[in-house]
Amino acid sequence: VYSLYDGKLPTLKELTAEYDALKEQTDDEKTKLAELKPKLTDLKHIRYNYDILERDAAPNGHHIDHHLEQDR
Repeated sequence: VYSLYDGKLPTLKELTAEYDALKEQTDDEKTKLAELKPKLTDLKHIRYNYDILERDAAPNGHHIDHHLEQDR
């Protein structure tokens, strides 16, 4: 912050404005994240189910569980 104001300390008004802008940005990001969480959960379930189906369809049980390998 110090360097943004040409070497001068920012005023309380400037700091408050910056804080308010950052708070609004954070709130927007939290809203977007909340909207995406259910979709991510659905995708994780789909991936898990796909891995189970792929494993069960593999001949002689020779299948590497990519889901488990990726999460390690």
